[in-house]
Amino acid sequence: MTESVALSLAFVTVLFLGLTGSGDNKQNPHVKVDVSLDPSSLITGAKGEIRIQFHPIDGIHINTAPPTELNLAEGSPLTLIGVPGVPTNSTTGYFDASKPMTYTFAVSRTVRPSTTKVNGTLVYYYCSEKEGWCLRWKDNVSLTLSVDR
Repeated sequence: MTESVALSLAFVTVLFLGLTGSGDNKQNPHVKVDVSLDPSSLITGAKGEIRIQFHPIDGIHINTAPPTELNLAEGSPLTLIGVPGVPTNSTTGYFDASKPMTYTFAVSRTVRPSTTKVNGTLVYYYCSEKEGWCLRWKDNVSLTLSVDR
């Protein structure tokens, strides 16, 4: 492979990774995201909610299609139940960022009483209304769950 072809491939790879936004080591400059458990302390077998609150800057909206995806790491003490609650703005059809997105979960009955980390990834799409672009973003999620009994 010639040096110019190698440099071109490297440039395209860097450009692609920059446009898809990995979220692995950086913050999204357009959208702040808060993820929390409600409640953060439960007994085995109990149900709760994961709440995802988006805070886009002015001129940015969160898309409802493709849908936002929360994926919990393999071996997670939580199991997601049903479909997420996605608040939608009835006028625009976009995600209503004034309300949290919610996922119902159940705590595994095999978890021993402890404080444990729940890890996963959150993938969402957002757009600039003024500039006419849309991007995919992937954030790592880490929550703390206290399991009693």
